[in-house]
Amino acid sequence: MVSIPLAAQASPNGTWLSKPQIWFHSSNQTLGSVMERMKQEHYDYVFLDYRNVDDEMRQEVALAAKENNLSPIVWIQSPQLRSMTVEEMIKEAEHADGIQVDDHFFTHYSQHDFQELRAKYDNKILCSIQPFQVAKVPKSGCDQLDVQCYTPASFQKCLKLADNLNAVLSLSSTSTISQQNQYWSRAHNVFLWPHSDDYMQGSTTSVASTVQK
Repeated sequence: MVSIPLAAQASPNGTWLSKPQIWFHSSNQTLGSVMERMKQEHYDYVFLDYRNVDDEMRQEVALAAKENNLSPIVWIQSPQLRSMTVEEMIKEAEHADGIQVDDHFFTHYSQHDFQELRAKYDNKILCSIQPFQVAKVPKSGCDQLDVQCYTPASFQKCLKLADNLNAVLSLSSTSTISQQNQYWSRAHNVFLWPHSDDYMQGSTTSVASTVQK
């Protein structure tokens, strides 16, 4: 059994903001209201995709999160495509409260790489895996573990795995979030933040247009 320090209590745990969502909310000056809404929904963490997000915007996002009592965590997205070193991952998270490494990291980086990250990084490291990656979970070093239960057909099996690992349950905002009424009372993440569309109504800047920047 993997020992993960986790209070798998009831309640939302974290949600993700993608790079286009970050650009959109920054461009429309809605970062503060988004973070406030997340906190009202009882999230503790916001996982942030900082690829091609400049340093000034990274600071803006982290500040908006902290002002609303959310912990900004940098989601190290597709590090293998950027040939990222451990030092570069740490640099990307310099304004955040922690780092999240996910299934891409555990597919393309070794246990030695993870232990190097753990040794060099003093803040939280949150680990996120797909169900088939259970053997890749580090025996120590993850401050929190979540299992990505994004496929309805295998949801019950995935749920049991999360329970066995004492892990947070991660739901998809486009599929398994439909399970929320049954499992909303336990620690869970939602991928991605599902409410950006609410802010697009009446806005002159869409997520699609921010991608052009």
